[in-house]
Amino acid sequence: MTVHFMNVFMKNVLYISCILCFLSFQVVAQSIELSSDFRMASPFHEPDGANDVVRLKGGDFITLAKLKGGLSGKADFAIERNHGETFNVLWSKIISIPATEEFKDLYFNGKDLMLLSVIHDEAAKVTKLISYGYNIQDGTLLWTKELESYAVAAFVENDRRGSVKESFIDVICEHTTPSFVTPFEYKHNIRFSADESKFVSYVFDFSDRMLVANVSVYDNAGKLLTKGKVNIDNGYVNYGMYINNRGELFIVNANAAGKVNVIRMNLETRAFDVIEIPGSNYKKDELLVHFISDDVLYVGAVELSQEKLIGVTYARLNFKTMQLEKTVFEKFEQSVFDLVSNGRKSNKTIKGEDNWMDYDLSHFFISEAGEIMMVLEKRSLFANGYPHIAPSTFDKKHQVEVNGHVQAEGILIVSFDRDSKRNWVQYIAKNQVYPSTDGLNTISYVVDNSHHSNIRFMYATSESFDGTITTINVIYIDRSTGKIVKQTTLPNESKLMIVRDYTLWEENDKLVIVGRKGITGKTSAIVRYKL
Repeated sequence: MTVHFMNVFMKNVLYISCILCFLSFQVVAQSIELSSDFRMASPFHEPDGANDVVRLKGGDFITLAKLKGGLSGKADFAIERNHGETFNVLWSKIISIPATEEFKDLYFNGKDLMLLSVIHDEAAKVTKLISYGYNIQDGTLLWTKELESYAVAAFVENDRRGSVKESFIDVICEHTTPSFVTPFEYKHNIRFSADESKFVSYVFDFSDRMLVANVSVYDNAGKLLTKGKVNIDNGYVNYGMYINNRGELFIVNANAAGKVNVIRMNLETRAFDVIEIPGSNYKKDELLVHFISDDVLYVGAVELSQEKLIGVTYARLNFKTMQLEKTVFEKFEQSVFDLVSNGRKSNKTIKGEDNWMDYDLSHFFISEAGEIMMVLEKRSLFANGYPHIAPSTFDKKHQVEVNGHVQAEGILIVSFDRDSKRNWVQYIAKNQVYPSTDGLNTISYVVDNSHHSNIRFMYATSESFDGTITTINVIYIDRSTGKIVKQTTLPNESKLMIVRDYTLWEENDKLVIVGRKGITGKTSAIVRYKL
């Protein structure tokens, strides 16, 4: 009896020890490693999606944070270099800007810290792109350059000319306080080459019978490499302009029949080549481009029927051989619709069946092995008297200020292998709603596609009666099977509301976030988690 008692006792001790070890592992796996105050002190963070953080080699990072300012008037910002391990501020510079200036992009070119800014002077009807250069070691302002300047003539109505596709962020900006953002006609659209050695800037001119874009290509030090004008053909919608690492310009246009023209143009000689992606019975929308070399690129899109999502498509184009090498159309079968329907039913914050409208192609990944991953998110804007405001093509009449809300619902992920066979489909059910003046700063998601075995998603939701979005969720999806292998909630006793732009996925399963404290958001913190 004594031996039996001792055996049972030891088994129980071992069992309890295992439970305690498991619980201990759970705490360690999602613990706060470091927390510190952060300089962001204004609750009014511009909704235009500008880049606010730059990671440096060695671990330090630069942040741009708003200290003072509301929906109108001048504002104060702080540019700071933060120590990568301790979060200590190594240097800090305060910048004051007028209501007519909006920061566009922050980056490090290997020598200087660069800040691109747009001055939209509506009184003088002029838009300018400005570049500020800072010493990376101490933050000293080294120089200020005016890169380009254009007169903005009166908008002319013309239903027959070419048009420009609005992004979801564009729609938000068109319906917020006008002085808070850069008006669409004054906007400098900026995209970097894959190696970040160059960038293209283009501004549309809506004052003539034909839609024209003023286009300039710069190196990452702000030196002009080439410039010219690009006409958008009548009956076509422009979905963006891109450059490869050589600085060659690529223009992506589509028509209502689903035909896509990808045009490589020499801005100086105006010589061009075109590869066509044929049309179909459906409309291609939300087009994104991914270069895998200077001559080879992929174009991804959603396929719509009567504005409802019915599938996804992608194509591989080779401008060295001038061949459309591959085109893949994945029309969703009933199992995909069932997956989403069941996911929505499992989340008590989601009401009703999906209408399959308003899905954005938010990420388009191509691996070195040729595997494809497309990430879609359901996004919508609504306000009193405006139950559904969707992106279309830009029209001056769209610029109407409303007291609206942005809603970001489920995430749909579709994976293909290198042979274009669908690997898997996964759905993350969520429902986030927040005032539209904040854009997607607090809601939507952040994805990490660098992990060798998992794809990681982070997003915040509300579990409280006051609607504050303070529950920080992290989901791991197995890269090969698409199964959700881990789902956790990060500790957040300070009730921080995240600002997505500042999120940093670090090595050794660590995650850095910045969040506003309280409903007013006048104080903030930066936190590192051990996942």
